Amino acid sequence: MKCPRNIVLLICDFLKERKVSLYDANKGHHRNYQRGCPQVSISGPVLWNIIANIALNITLPQNVSIQAYADDFVLLATGSGRHTIDKALSFVTQELKKWSFHVKLKFDPKKSFHLGIAKTNTRSIRPRCKLYGQPIRVSKLSKMNLQGEVLKSLYKRAIERKILYACGAWWTKTARMRNKISQIQRIALLRITECFRTVTTVALQILDGCPPIDILAEKEYIIFKLKAGYKTVECFSEIFSARDFDFEKGLDIHPALLKLLYWHKGLPNMIGYTIFTDGSKLNGHVGAAFCVFSDEKLSLERKYRLSDNASVYQAELVALREILYWLFSNSEIDPVEIYSDCESAIVSITDVCQVKI
Repeated sequence: MKCPRNIVLLICDFLKERKVSLYDANKGHHRNYQRGCPQVSISGPVLWNIIANIALNITLPQNVSIQAYADDFVLLATGSGRHTIDKALSFVTQELKKWSFHVKLKFDPKKSFHLGIAKTNTRSIRPRCKLYGQPIRVSKLSKMNLQGEVLKSLYKRAIERKILYACGAWWTKTARMRNKISQIQRIALLRITECFRTVTTVALQILDGCPPIDILAEKEYIIFKLKAGYKTVECFSEIFSARDFDFEKGLDIHPALLKLLYWHKGLPNMIGYTIFTDGSKLNGHVGAAFCVFSDEKLSLERKYRLSDNASVYQAELVALREILYWLFSNSEIDPVEIYSDCESAIVSITDVCQVKI
């Protein structure tokens, strides 16, 4: 593998003399641990590839090949009859059992599948494969248990995004274009719902819960035009304005010129101006507030009402924002200490790489 010796020794040291410990109030329990990779380690997949490579180098019959994907193995066997394939697979499974025993692993027969494919459509006797004395389940479908929800997820994340890719440039709103992309969507919906081909496209969209693809294309087109600088866009007799949407903008100043904010944990000393902020949610209502103390005396108190759909985190941010607005309008106040009990809000506003929520 041409790996430096110091790295090899380091990995070997990780894998030697490992123990699992469980402590209770009185004593601890320790057990030797010989399987798995070091916790919180990115070396796990690499170590597995090294172990799996041993299985891939097993001597196989001419009519059998083996492939690996992640932590799964695939055996491909061909033959003129059931007896030939049974004999070849029986030999390979025995070799894999030896390998698994050597690396202290075990295959799960319940998670293993056997798929028989014939050259013709005629009914034939499928080979029977066993693992640890248990027969491997036969899968009658070539899609390998891809149910409707899985297919729908694949459609939403892959096929739909591929159809709508760059539609802001090619979408023309014509009837021909709408029919074309609807035909592409119909193919996927038929596979998801497993309905007859006589079912209409509209019915398939309702059964599967997928919006019409032309409406999604229209939505992408509107967003593209608003981002491109159009102030208003009309769609289905509705006028959309760019002011109604929030788009991510670049930094107004160079990152090197940004002023970093620092904070620390501690208790208030109540010297000068001390400000406390808080956001809370009670009985389904959300609010934010801040109060200003001047030498341990309460001098100002403000409360703000937020939407019931807002989170406590958003309320904490609103409280911090309002106190900053107040300080900007009262610049003569100095020195000032601001205290908040929401560390996540403080970290988010002091982070240079801000992400809009």
